[in-house]
Amino acid sequence: MKKNTIALASLLAISSTALLAFSIANKAHAYTVGEELTGDTKLACEALLCLATGTRPSECNSAIKRYFSIRMKKPHDTFKARLNFLKLCPSDSDNGMTKEQLAQIGIDLDDQKEGMDSLSNSIASLPYDCTAETLNQQIQETCLILGDHGKCDEYGYRINPEMPKACKDLANHRWTVIKLPTYVGDREWFRYKGSLAPVWVSPKEE
Repeated sequence: MKKNTIALASLLAISSTALLAFSIANKAHAYTVGEELTGDTKLACEALLCLATGTRPSECNSAIKRYFSIRMKKPHDTFKARLNFLKLCPSDSDNGMTKEQLAQIGIDLDDQKEGMDSLSNSIASLPYDCTAETLNQQIQETCLILGDHGKCDEYGYRINPEMPKACKDLANHRWTVIKLPTYVGDREWFRYKGSLAPVWVSPKEE
């Protein structure tokens, strides 16, 4: 049967962490044994792979779009729904090797499960994708001039200068290879949204 791939080999080659490669490939076992994943099951595995690295092929777009389209009225419900979506990726650990055999080559299955669970939780905590393009879309509003009766006479706008903590946490996860965008603005407020220029820039490729 034809394999469903999203440039998987390229993604895993980009990652310098062998444990990430083993764990996600093992979790998404259909990629490695040639079975075909479809629908949300396929997209869940792709989302895990794509959001764990800062370098993504275009094949990641549909999975990331599907993932961030999951929104509920309350933030904690959104977290639960996105986490449940990620859990659609098969967790079958049947890779033809025993736990003892894997231990001999330095792979601890219990550690793998703990790492995968923490990675899924980190991804589910993201308010949005941590790319420069997305960060430059986060507009803040404040009152520059307060008029009579407590009404604001003039508003100010700027792109949010703060990197979400969830983005930092994901970048610091032991299984991710992510370089976050850099803020190059001066936190200035502008009277018109149209005056806002991008203040987050993508990390330079080395």
